[in-house]
Amino acid sequence: MRSQCLYAVAIMLSICRFVSCGWMLYTAGSRESSVPLAMRGGGCSEHNETSPTVIALEVVGAAGRMGSLWLSQEGSIAVSRGVAPGCLSSPATPIFVTTPSTSWRQVYDETVDSRKDDLVWVGNGLLLSEFENSTVIVPHYGILSVGAKPVTSSSSPPTFCYGKHAKHAAEILEKEGIQTKVVEAWKEIQTRAAQKLLWASCMWLLCHASIESPLTVDQVHNDRQAALEELVCELLPALELIVGAKVDMKDTLSYFEAYSRSMVGVIPSKELATDEVGERNGVWLQYRNQFPQSFHEKLLQQVAGSKVLERVLANKETIQRSARKSVHLKVIDLTVSGVLRSGCNSTCQTSVVVVGAGIVGSSVALNLARRGINVTVLDREDSKGLGITTPASWAWINANNKSPQQYQWLNQLGMRSWRKDPVIRDLPNWNGALVQYKRSPPFLGGYAREGPLSIDRLQNLEPQSNFSFSDGPVYFFADEGYVNPAEAVCSMRRAAQYLGVRFMFGQNVSALIRNDNGTIVGVQSNDNIAIPADVVIVAAGCGSSAPALGGLPLTHCPGQIAFVTPSPSSSTHSLKRILVDTVRESHVLQRLDGTLVAGGGFLEIGGMPSSSKVTIETSDERSHGLLHAASQLAPSPLKGAAFLHSAAAVRPMPQDGFPAIGYIEPGLYIAVTHSGVTLSSVLGSLVSAEISDGLDLDILRPFRPTRLFGRQRQHHVSH
Repeated sequence: MRSQCLYAVAIMLSICRFVSCGWMLYTAGSRESSVPLAMRGGGCSEHNETSPTVIALEVVGAAGRMGSLWLSQEGSIAVSRGVAPGCLSSPATPIFVTTPSTSWRQVYDETVDSRKDDLVWVGNGLLLSEFENSTVIVPHYGILSVGAKPVTSSSSPPTFCYGKHAKHAAEILEKEGIQTKVVEAWKEIQTRAAQKLLWASCMWLLCHASIESPLTVDQVHNDRQAALEELVCELLPALELIVGAKVDMKDTLSYFEAYSRSMVGVIPSKELATDEVGERNGVWLQYRNQFPQSFHEKLLQQVAGSKVLERVLANKETIQRSARKSVHLKVIDLTVSGVLRSGCNSTCQTSVVVVGAGIVGSSVALNLARRGINVTVLDREDSKGLGITTPASWAWINANNKSPQQYQWLNQLGMRSWRKDPVIRDLPNWNGALVQYKRSPPFLGGYAREGPLSIDRLQNLEPQSNFSFSDGPVYFFADEGYVNPAEAVCSMRRAAQYLGVRFMFGQNVSALIRNDNGTIVGVQSNDNIAIPADVVIVAAGCGSSAPALGGLPLTHCPGQIAFVTPSPSSSTHSLKRILVDTVRESHVLQRLDGTLVAGGGFLEIGGMPSSSKVTIETSDERSHGLLHAASQLAPSPLKGAAFLHSAAAVRPMPQDGFPAIGYIEPGLYIAVTHSGVTLSSVLGSLVSAEISDGLDLDILRPFRPTRLFGRQRQHHVSH
């Protein structure tokens, strides 16, 4: 009885917190911001302990070998494909571009206009004239695998740095043991870049032209020096024409040898060079009518094949450049880009039905309404419900050790969106998380962490924690936080209703309505209510596997958490941090109202859970087990705590563990994901942009639900 009373009091306090907001304060401006201030979350900003880590550099192409060096630097952040460089950091922050030169033009065009001077170009390629006001790095070091240390030597030519951020870049490289030289003249850096490109164009051919096995770059100078001299002699006139100056043959060969000798044992990637052949060897071949290159062409045919040579000689563009469009998501201050979906007229997308009113569905509905779309939300629960999964969410907002990198980066944008959206930005408590691993994960950078922690540092961060250091290292992730998911959903719903969204509860979708062409044009509810729509978005969590909603393949992944109220005697032992023990499979946090929330078992902090074999006992058995494990992790806060209730649900886990976002056929769009709390805000913005603007956003491309279906369904999706 006492537990029930305490729980009722907690609910009443939450209700009073919402009602007391009032409806009097408004803001002027666009529809996106025309939500009453009183509806913008019920949290208190003074409880949001930490500010996000200051971004010191952005990295475009962070998943590659060259990008991993810059991503390993403190304060770095990866720019996901399709996110505009420059929108994640403050002005004057360097933006390192480590992509192949084939994409340089696109990267430049899609960078925030005011940030183009902050671009830092790193790699092999001819420089565009627009780069003169940027920074250029001509690298003379190698990185043999992602996350590996640079390969260089004292005999290597210096890495040349030019432009606005040259000195800062040189300092970073010097700390990595790489010799650098800052050059002041644009003409000099152009020449250095062209010379490096010539080395890259020649060496991969000569390394792989060996009859027996590939040669290393230093072996070429021992075994094929004559061939190297013949090839350089053939290509040097084209280089001189490009840079507009005479280039000494002897100096060029000396440069080649110095660089090759500094990279003993290195064999250039044939696959990468073939992919980039147009931007390497094609640069010189475009001058073959003026300067015949018979030996160059012969080597290309021998190493890459006749078809590759024909393609380069024909100067065919190997990358199809579809019509691209960028869109600025004002509420979360993010610019994203993608291609226009063929046959899609965004002006006709005026009405949408969202199936599911949990945290993802509510966010999608809110953001569609912000973009002027008429939205109806259907949910099978009653109006007081918050969905099936949301109330049972531990609601940890994080991107902790999530892989692959594209998934981690999407989660990082999710964390960022929680700090930006005015409706929810005051709700989370950004108190940071302490996480114990059995062994240190292979962190690749781009995500703030501290550790492994000493015992003293751990006690300073959280005196109430009781991690066993014999179990493994503990790390601190300062940018992470948690939220009360019920508060978040209620805030989203109220803001959405203010913008005209209609919520219909107690409505189960029994069928999808199709027109004569078979295109989905609405839904039919269990009350035989037909609701027309230009697009139906399924955000029904575990219910999304229903045949009537498209039958998304899901993995059965149950979960449960327990809620307790601390005893009065433990008031001086409150938790400051989120505690996660991946070894003993326990996690606990304390909400602002004092409620302790404990979970256990396999916590999905990546894609798939670490085990697919999960057993859920009865509520009482499971809850006692959760609390017992949590009491070992945080004994003082949980001493004498009174059990309130438990919440259990099957997590909405797509079959491979990753988000399922996008169309599965014309008119039917899926938005289902684990990590729904972390991702809800950013997915709401991204999904609404795809629907309203008719876009296929690059950032969502790895997570299309068609990957989970057969080829026939993929064929139905209009691109």
